[in-house]
Amino acid sequence: MGELVHPEVEIRTERTVHRGRRAATEWAGKVFDHLERRYVPLEIEETPSGVLVHAELQYLWREKGDVGDSSRVAIELGIRDGLVSSWYLIDEPE
Repeated sequence: MGELVHPEVEIRTERTVHRGRRAATEWAGKVFDHLERRYVPLEIEETPSGVLVHAELQYLWREKGDVGDSSRVAIELGIRDGLVSSWYLIDEPE
């Protein structure tokens, strides 16, 4: 993943902000004991600075692959120099 993000990437979630390629890679690689996190894109819109991805955030039980929880989110991706420069996660109402 590191080669796809800008060295000065900023990832913003509800709780935290991660800055830089190393922090982004660590955040994306976060492992949960019994769950896997997956983003399923539903719609992609072009914006002046990148794209807005409407998606379903799913948490799957690692052993069975069943969806344990899901929610609608939007991910605002900024693009700079052909690389992802920002990732802003936004909760979307169902």
